Amino acid sequence: MGNPNGLGVLSALVLPISLWQFLETKKNSALFLFFAILISLLLSGARGPINATIFGLGYFIYIRSKKHTPAVFFSWATFILVFIWLIETSAKQFFKAYIRVGSLSILGGRIEAWMVAVNLFLEKPIFGYGFGVEDKIFALKKVVFHVHSGEYVHNSFLGILVQLGLLGFVIFFVPLFLLLFKELFYRQEDRVVPLLRYALRASLIVRLFCCMSESWIYSVGSGVMLPFWIMAMLLVFYCYRDKEEAT
Repeated sequence: MGNPNGLGVLSALVLPISLWQFLETKKNSALFLFFAILISLLLSGARGPINATIFGLGYFIYIRSKKHTPAVFFSWATFILVFIWLIETSAKQFFKAYIRVGSLSILGGRIEAWMVAVNLFLEKPIFGYGFGVEDKIFALKKVVFHVHSGEYVHNSFLGILVQLGLLGFVIFFVPLFLLLFKELFYRQEDRVVPLLRYALRASLIVRLFCCMSESWIYSVGSGVMLPFWIMAMLLVFYCYRDKEEAT
């Protein structure tokens, strides 16, 4: 996986699962794996997956420690304040280089690609240009970028809209968002929710968040696809099991 963004997405995707593994087993090897994946994520320097991880792990830690909400809130607030202090003082230059401040306002050229993608979508809003043309459409339309480099939109939502239009977007993404909505507002009814289910929810949050900055979710042959759909199917399994137990 030569693309650092791909490594970032994969690391962000499996990080909640690795944390679940440690919490379940309490083994040092599981803790080592968690930190190894975390370091891989940080070394990738992929801003989108790192932000997604903050939201996903934040949810997992919060829901896992719901009975101790004040302590969790205080811990997170302390961590954030210390982190901000480091950014503004001794580690200021390092973080400026790490988050690539110069390209932050244009998201590394992504905004330029997104604007073109929106115009392409408006040309064929219902059915799009056909699946698999994302890496070719810019060249076919003779689009010249000033900042953006690469052949992809770097946004899975816009990528699907360009390729398959509104119809494809609804078929592909609506079930995933419905799954997330059902899981987040799932009522326990005095039943114990498996910790793995919380971790899978966190991974789903990470996945959908990463869709905002990467064209990965429909990339056939990508190393991220297999774990993504396995985790999604596990959540679907939990939903169907709930229905069976309710009847």
